[in-house]
Amino acid sequence: MIGASPYPRPVPLRAGEDQPDALLVKALLFLLGLFCFWEIRVFGALTATELVLFVFAFLHLRDLRLLFSGQIARVVVVLLVLWLGAQVLTDLYRSTPFRDWSRGWGKIVIWAASFSVFYHWLRANSRRALWFLWGVACGLTIGAVLRMENYTAILLWKFGLALPCLLACGLLFTRWPRSPLYGIALLALSLAGLALSFRSYSGLCFVAAGLWLVWLRVGRKERPFVVKKTAWWLAGASVAVLLGGVFVYSSLALDNVFGPEQRFRTEQQMRRGIGLLGNHAMAEPVGLIAGARSEFLVALRAISDSPLLGHGSWAKNPFYTDLWMSLAGESKITEIRLAEVEEMEPGLIPSHSHILGAWVEAGLMGGVFWGYVLGLSYALLALVFCTRQPLTPLLLPVYALFLWDIFFSPLSTQGRLLSALYVALAVVLLERHRAKLAVTPRPAAVPAGQNLVPPARSLS
Repeated sequence: MIGASPYPRPVPLRAGEDQPDALLVKALLFLLGLFCFWEIRVFGALTATELVLFVFAFLHLRDLRLLFSGQIARVVVVLLVLWLGAQVLTDLYRSTPFRDWSRGWGKIVIWAASFSVFYHWLRANSRRALWFLWGVACGLTIGAVLRMENYTAILLWKFGLALPCLLACGLLFTRWPRSPLYGIALLALSLAGLALSFRSYSGLCFVAAGLWLVWLRVGRKERPFVVKKTAWWLAGASVAVLLGGVFVYSSLALDNVFGPEQRFRTEQQMRRGIGLLGNHAMAEPVGLIAGARSEFLVALRAISDSPLLGHGSWAKNPFYTDLWMSLAGESKITEIRLAEVEEMEPGLIPSHSHILGAWVEAGLMGGVFWGYVLGLSYALLALVFCTRQPLTPLLLPVYALFLWDIFFSPLSTQGRLLSALYVALAVVLLERHRAKLAVTPRPAAVPAGQNLVPPARSLS
């Protein structure tokens, strides 16, 4: 049944409207997202949701041409093929063991299959993402409850309930995008993240609330021809906000505003980060980032050692593990994290980043692919500010979090599923925007000084 309804026949991309769905389709999309917590071990971890999506992708290979009908989707597919080709070439050159290359190639293939299905479904109705994400939010909550006995309160929030709560907040307020309760809910999530030591989540919820306030001011006026320019402004502003936010947080933490534990943690990470960055003038504002994400620096070293070819799927080299420990110094947090990695994958080159992880494993083309996804994410946020988007309360926090994950989070099983959805949704909305621009005349430029001349009065 779901193969008939959410998988539409090839139709031209429309400039705006969504096709309504039957209740059964919505229920099936919800159930599909719900089973995201169920992991199956086939060439690595695979969710039940991804397995179903892979089957749909295989059954609809005849509709593969739809992926090449949109200009942006075509670029994504080409870069995906180049990423996979680079990974295959790297693994052949490095003689990567079967256990590792099967997982590395499978990761890219599964991502591609999920993206293709999501793109087909969302092309007909972008609001299908809402029903699927409702299922994901419930599924992640169920998964967290099932593993509750293995988690402390902090870990339960960070790895179990934080993301479902954020998704539920965005999904719920798509019906009331201008409600003050939405801003209050985001601030409440920010405070919860701060109280439970999930600093990045807390900051991103606060940033999403700020973006929403800006959108309230500028979201009433359409500026469809300045999306690209706005995306570049957002990219620059995000760097300034990151550095400014880290500086403010570290100053407050060092003044013991958040308690002695956070003060000790911040002091330790800043001291290590400033030392790693050479004690120069820019070290203090970004010292906390470098100290908290020392894997980032190790990944950059691995990339500089082999920038074009990469180190292979699930790349392992004890040199980089030892380098990570030397950068960690006396950090108990990093020692615990390293012990967990060593227990599962001894010698794994750390990256803790979508883009750097792909670059370390597959070489340059892995980084190029995620760099393009980064640009799509900024473009979608710019689209929110320049045009009227009904999903704004969901798009703002989700894509702010996605941008952070591209830089600072590993591509987990959950992240692989959601990132495929986020990219597909961004591609569909941006292609609709392009289709709309193609039939919308660009306003004529007003000659200089003309707007200063008052209109002539009628003599009649």
